[in-house]
Amino acid sequence: MNMSLFRGNYEEALECTKLATLCAPSEPSVWYDHGLSFLFLNKWQQAIESFDTCIFLVERLKEETYIADCWFNKGICFLSMGDFPNAYSSYKKALKMDPSFKEVQDAIKSIRKLPDVFFTEFKDTMDNLFIQYDESLNEILTHLNESYLNVTLSDDEKEISEIRNTPLF
Repeated sequence: MNMSLFRGNYEEALECTKLATLCAPSEPSVWYDHGLSFLFLNKWQQAIESFDTCIFLVERLKEETYIADCWFNKGICFLSMGDFPNAYSSYKKALKMDPSFKEVQDAIKSIRKLPDVFFTEFKDTMDNLFIQYDESLNEILTHLNESYLNVTLSDDEKEISEIRNTPLF
């Protein structure tokens, strides 16, 4: 662990971890500490990106170190940003990786106690995305059908023209 993080000097820790990511970009622990530095500075999106990089590297190396902690910390970031569905999802992934992770269990219990109103906006957003997807898909299919019909008609026209121009005997 970065000693600046341990001492609570998060700005210094961030500077150290920035250098460390340049020196050892494939080292998961560097990205984990980088994420923690951002997390403690309330830079949620940058923390999430650092934890995602750590998760990617750990999975690529086929290790399990840091995975549950990364998902847990991503949950903290999402929760801090008011993104309750992604926080819950992150906590569930952390719990899947480490079923005995007490802090994750507590976080999941807390989120489950939230009123449904916190999830309504997420549901509405997802519904709108599905509607937009359906509309786009219908446009594409319509275009493809029209293109197919045009190609088929022009092929038929060629065939008819060839038949008309072919002598019978």
